[in-house]
Amino acid sequence: MKTGLMVKDLDKEGLTIQSRDGIERLEARTILWAVGVTASALGKILATRMKAEADKGGRIKVGPQLTVGGYPDIYVVGDLALSIDSNGKPPPGVAQAAMQQGTYAAQ
Repeated sequence: MKTGLMVKDLDKEGLTIQSRDGIERLEARTILWAVGVTASALGKILATRMKAEADKGGRIKVGPQLTVGGYPDIYVVGDLALSIDSNGKPPPGVAQAAMQQGTYAAQ
């Protein structure tokens, strides 16, 4: 698991990150990066293609493991995820909640 990193470069074969220890290349065939305080338009596109439930803002409904129904290997976290806790409430829309989701999904 990697946290506290800065993305320096992104291309069709992966991304380059910088940490306190230096620069590192991570190879990846698929990279989805969404930031901000509202869901990216990407959410609506992905929800449509996966036939997944999404809210009006485009957040994709995920289960307790932060995966999309019918796709146990696809995780959605942060502003793009519509997760509901046991009390029927979503997590707060702050960076800390998104970071915790990211850590959980990475594990």
